[in-house]
Amino acid sequence: MKTLGKLRSRVQPKSEDREYKQSTNILRKRDRNLMKMIFIEVMFYVISTIPFSIYLIYKITTNFSTQNQERKQFESFIGYIVQYFILYINTVLPFYIYVSTSSSFRTELKKVFNKFYTFIMRRQIRNERDDVP
Repeated sequence: MKTLGKLRSRVQPKSEDREYKQSTNILRKRDRNLMKMIFIEVMFYVISTIPFSIYLIYKITTNFSTQNQERKQFESFIGYIVQYFILYINTVLPFYIYVSTSSSFRTELKKVFNKFYTFIMRRQIRNERDDVP
């Protein structure tokens, strides 16, 4: 956080204007939101990779012991589930984290959805006009 403040003071000259204070507060709020999102994302990443780490440790410790066929199948099934869980969760989770923690991200996302919706609706209307004889 101190680094962001120091960088901000280097880039923008200090002034006592009211506009400057408002813009600085907005930038600080965005920086705090960004730091919060990154912290939560890292936390969820660590939590979601713990099962895979546990599975790898278990696999290494039981690799040399004799196992029956049923146990090997069960372990490979668990390994498959854990690997795909991590693969999909870690790629999808940042979107849900950003939506749930950042109001600015939500507003920008709404803008994107609105633009997409209006684009699709215009296209449909244009197609309907072309189809009418």
